[in-house]
Amino acid sequence: MTDRRPLYLIAEQRIVVDFACPALRVAAAERAPTIHPLSSLSRVLCRGPVDWAPGALTACLEAGVPIVFVAGDGRVQGVLQVSRADVTGLGEYLRCVAESLDWPARYDNWRRAQQHRLIARLCSAIGWPHSQPRPEAMRRQLDSALQRRWACIPQRLLAPYVPLVRSEVTAELAGAGIDPAMSAGIWAGINLGEDLTQLAIWPLRGRLLAAHRPPPAAPVEAIAHYERHLSQPMARTISRLVRYLWRIPL
Repeated sequence: MTDRRPLYLIAEQRIVVDFACPALRVAAAERAPTIHPLSSLSRVLCRGPVDWAPGALTACLEAGVPIVFVAGDGRVQGVLQVSRADVTGLGEYLRCVAESLDWPARYDNWRRAQQHRLIARLCSAIGWPHSQPRPEAMRRQLDSALQRRWACIPQRLLAPYVPLVRSEVTAELAGAGIDPAMSAGIWAGINLGEDLTQLAIWPLRGRLLAAHRPPPAAPVEAIAHYERHLSQPMARTISRLVRYLWRIPL
């Protein structure tokens, strides 16, 4: 399924989504309709005034393509998909681990280990020496490098991409059979969805720093840039993070 890609429906003006078997048809004023075969979609991210025809929603459900609804500020409002059992057992495994008295320490050790792993891979990818610096110090170095390279405040540079990463995390957790109650907000004293999002932003920083052209500032252009250049490597990073939840010791 690696050839499947997400579809981003980020609208400032009204767009309409219909089902034109075997594809979604997306129409907007003053633009030619676009056709997106369901067989090529991994998920749909939807934000803004998007009108869904009932047939299009049903077709996504039947094809197993989840739809992630995102608010204007980037919060995930919900995920529409066929209810899945915990086919991998990961959700039940996490519930068992969370019953341990030292669950907070086990989870924090796992989170810090993943953070160090991602930082080490990032440094290797961009040719920086890696001597186990504190994550906060590394974040400041990366932010300074991003600002020097692109003459833009790093938070502003990252802002259009964070909701996209967050939606990918939400969809990946749902696809793994994780109960939404465990991945949205605080569960067992942790915010799993937000923690995975912040971990995934480490390689995002590196990819923006290594880009050959300035990342676009306009949200719509940033979404197109993410879809073309970042969605697949970020999906691999997020999928690996979810799989590595099995490494939290029982």
